[in-house]
Amino acid sequence: MDFYTDRGRLPSVEELGTQELTSLQEIFGSIKRAFTVVLQATDVGEWDEIADKRRNDLLVYLALSHFGHRPKFKDLSPQLQQDIKALFGSYQQACTAADLMLMSLGRMDLIAERCRQSAIGQQRPNSLWVHVSALDQLDRCCASTRLRLPHHWPSRGSHRGEVPRSKAPDHVFGISRI
Repeated sequence: MDFYTDRGRLPSVEELGTQELTSLQEIFGSIKRAFTVVLQATDVGEWDEIADKRRNDLLVYLALSHFGHRPKFKDLSPQLQQDIKALFGSYQQACTAADLMLMSLGRMDLIAERCRQSAIGQQRPNSLWVHVSALDQLDRCCASTRLRLPHHWPSRGSHRGEVPRSKAPDHVFGISRI
Protein backbone atom coordinates (compact mmCIF):
# COMPACT_ATOMS: atom_id res chain seq x y z
CA MET A 1 0.00 0.00 0.00
CA ASP A 2 3.03 2.26 0.40
CA PHE A 3 3.54 2.05 -3.35
CA TYR A 4 -0.05 3.15 -4.02
CA THR A 5 0.28 5.99 -1.51
CA ASP A 6 3.40 7.25 -3.29
CA ARG A 7 2.38 6.68 -6.92
CA GLY A 8 -1.44 6.76 -6.90
CA ARG A 9 -1.63 3.39 -8.63
CA LEU A 10 -0.98 -0.29 -8.13
CA PRO A 11 2.51 -1.53 -8.93
CA SER A 12 3.15 -3.55 -12.05
CA VAL A 13 4.49 -7.08 -11.65
CA GLU A 14 7.97 -5.82 -12.60
CA GLU A 15 7.88 -3.15 -9.87
CA LEU A 16 7.30 -5.61 -7.03
CA GLY A 17 10.07 -7.64 -5.49
CA THR A 18 9.98 -11.37 -6.15
CA GLN A 19 9.22 -12.21 -2.52
CA GLU A 20 6.36 -9.67 -2.27
CA LEU A 21 4.87 -10.78 -5.58
CA THR A 22 5.05 -14.46 -4.64
CA SER A 23 3.34 -13.94 -1.29
CA LEU A 24 0.60 -11.78 -2.88
CA GLN A 25 -0.03 -14.36 -5.58
CA GLU A 26 -0.15 -17.23 -3.07
CA ILE A 27 -2.64 -15.47 -0.81
CA PHE A 28 -4.78 -13.44 -3.25
CA GLY A 29 -3.93 -14.63 -6.75
CA SER A 30 -3.05 -11.18 -8.10
CA ILE A 31 -2.18 -7.62 -7.12
CA LYS A 32 -5.64 -6.41 -8.19
CA ARG A 33 -7.41 -8.98 -6.03
CA ALA A 34 -5.28 -8.01 -3.05
CA PHE A 35 -6.22 -4.38 -3.57
CA THR A 36 -9.90 -5.31 -3.83
CA VAL A 37 -9.65 -6.76 -0.33
CA VAL A 38 -8.00 -3.56 0.90
CA LEU A 39 -10.81 -1.50 -0.69
CA GLN A 40 -13.43 -3.58 1.10
CA ALA A 41 -11.76 -2.90 4.46
CA THR A 42 -10.97 0.80 3.97
CA ASP A 43 -12.51 4.02 2.65
CA VAL A 44 -12.44 3.94 -1.16
CA GLY A 45 -12.60 7.74 -1.23
CA GLU A 46 -9.19 8.03 0.40
CA TRP A 47 -7.61 5.85 -2.29
CA ASP A 48 -9.35 7.87 -5.00
CA GLU A 49 -8.02 11.05 -3.42
CA ILE A 50 -4.47 9.69 -3.53
CA ALA A 51 -4.85 8.83 -7.23
CA ASP A 52 -6.36 12.27 -7.96
CA LYS A 53 -3.46 13.98 -6.22
CA ARG A 54 -0.90 12.04 -8.26
CA ARG A 55 -2.91 12.73 -11.42
CA ASN A 56 -2.80 16.46 -10.61
CA ASP A 57 0.96 16.28 -10.00
CA LEU A 58 1.43 14.70 -13.42
CA LEU A 59 -0.85 17.29 -15.05
CA VAL A 60 1.25 20.10 -13.59
CA TYR A 61 4.46 18.42 -14.73
CA LEU A 62 3.14 17.94 -18.27
CA ALA A 63 1.64 21.42 -18.42
CA LEU A 64 4.92 23.02 -17.36
CA SER A 65 6.83 20.89 -19.85
CA HIS A 66 4.66 22.46 -22.56
CA PHE A 67 6.68 25.68 -22.16
CA GLY A 68 9.99 23.99 -22.79
CA HIS A 69 10.36 20.77 -24.66
CA ARG A 70 7.79 18.19 -23.68
CA PRO A 71 9.61 14.86 -23.65
CA LYS A 72 8.51 11.99 -25.81
CA PHE A 73 6.87 9.14 -23.95
CA LYS A 74 9.82 6.83 -24.62
CA ASP A 75 12.16 9.36 -22.98
CA LEU A 76 10.28 9.27 -19.66
CA SER A 77 11.41 6.96 -16.88
CA PRO A 78 9.70 3.55 -16.86
CA GLN A 79 7.98 4.38 -13.58
CA LEU A 80 6.60 7.66 -14.95
CA GLN A 81 5.42 5.81 -18.07
CA GLN A 82 3.55 3.35 -15.84
CA ASP A 83 2.03 6.24 -13.85
CA ILE A 84 0.72 7.88 -17.01
CA LYS A 85 -0.68 4.64 -18.43
CA ALA A 86 -2.44 3.78 -15.17
CA LEU A 87 -3.81 7.24 -14.38
CA PHE A 88 -4.63 8.56 -17.87
CA GLY A 89 -4.73 5.58 -20.21
CA SER A 90 -2.23 7.07 -22.64
CA TYR A 91 0.40 9.79 -22.92
CA GLN A 92 -1.68 11.59 -25.52
CA GLN A 93 -4.67 11.75 -23.15
CA ALA A 94 -2.43 13.01 -20.33
CA CYS A 95 -0.92 15.73 -22.54
CA THR A 96 -4.36 16.77 -23.79
CA ALA A 97 -5.65 17.05 -20.21
CA ALA A 98 -2.57 19.11 -19.25
CA ASP A 99 -3.05 21.42 -22.22
CA LEU A 100 -6.72 21.91 -21.36
CA MET A 101 -5.74 22.75 -17.79
CA LEU A 102 -3.26 25.31 -19.14
CA MET A 103 -5.96 26.89 -21.29
CA SER A 104 -8.26 27.16 -18.29
CA LEU A 105 -5.63 29.30 -16.54
CA GLY A 106 -6.44 32.10 -18.95
CA ARG A 107 -9.93 32.16 -17.49
CA MET A 108 -9.41 34.51 -14.60
CA ASP A 109 -13.06 34.16 -13.61
CA LEU A 110 -12.52 30.43 -13.03
CA ILE A 111 -9.37 31.03 -10.97
CA ALA A 112 -11.11 33.73 -8.93
CA GLU A 113 -14.07 31.45 -8.23
CA ARG A 114 -11.81 28.57 -7.11
CA CYS A 115 -9.93 30.91 -4.81
CA ARG A 116 -13.20 32.23 -3.34
CA GLN A 117 -14.39 28.65 -2.72
CA SER A 118 -11.13 27.60 -1.08
CA ALA A 119 -11.39 26.40 2.50
CA ILE A 120 -7.59 26.73 2.71
CA GLY A 121 -5.77 29.98 3.37
CA GLN A 122 -6.80 33.52 4.14
CA GLN A 123 -9.13 35.37 1.81
CA ARG A 124 -8.01 38.88 0.86
CA PRO A 125 -9.92 41.33 -1.37
CA ASN A 126 -8.01 40.33 -4.52
CA SER A 127 -6.04 37.27 -3.51
CA LEU A 128 -5.86 34.08 -1.50
CA TRP A 129 -2.96 33.79 0.93
CA VAL A 130 -1.75 30.28 1.68
CA HIS A 131 1.02 29.02 3.95
CA VAL A 132 3.45 26.63 2.27
CA SER A 133 2.52 23.91 4.77
CA ALA A 134 -1.02 23.89 3.28
CA LEU A 135 -0.09 23.65 -0.40
CA ASP A 136 -0.93 19.96 -0.62
CA GLN A 137 -4.45 20.72 0.54
CA LEU A 138 -4.70 23.54 -2.00
CA ASP A 139 -4.24 21.04 -4.83
CA ARG A 140 -7.56 19.41 -4.06
CA CYS A 141 -9.60 22.59 -3.82
CA CYS A 142 -7.83 24.81 -6.31
CA ALA A 143 -5.83 22.58 -8.66
CA SER A 144 -5.58 24.88 -11.66
CA THR A 145 -4.05 27.59 -9.49
CA ARG A 146 -1.17 25.22 -8.67
CA LEU A 147 0.53 26.19 -11.91
CA ARG A 148 1.07 29.67 -10.55
CA LEU A 149 3.32 28.35 -7.76
CA PRO A 150 7.08 28.59 -8.15
CA HIS A 151 8.25 25.49 -10.03
CA HIS A 152 10.80 24.57 -7.36
CA TRP A 153 8.09 23.94 -4.75
CA PRO A 154 6.87 20.45 -5.59
CA SER A 155 4.05 18.81 -3.73
CA ARG A 156 4.75 16.09 -1.20
CA GLY A 157 5.11 12.73 -2.84
CA SER A 158 6.47 14.34 -5.99
CA HIS A 159 8.72 12.03 -7.96
CA ARG A 160 10.22 14.47 -10.42
CA GLY A 161 13.58 14.96 -8.73
CA GLU A 162 12.79 18.49 -7.60
CA VAL A 163 13.69 20.22 -4.35
CA PRO A 164 11.97 18.47 -1.42
CA ARG A 165 9.21 20.41 0.31
CA SER A 166 11.28 20.54 3.50
CA LYS A 167 13.74 22.86 1.74
CA ALA A 168 11.07 25.28 0.56
CA PRO A 169 10.97 28.59 2.41
CA ASP A 170 8.62 28.54 5.38
CA HIS A 171 6.47 31.57 4.66
CA VAL A 172 3.14 32.64 3.27
CA PHE A 173 2.59 33.61 -0.34
CA GLY A 174 -0.40 34.93 -2.22
CA ILE A 175 -2.27 33.80 -5.29
CA SER A 176 -3.71 36.78 -7.05
CA ARG A 177 -7.23 36.63 -8.43
CA ILE A 178 -6.78 39.71 -10.64
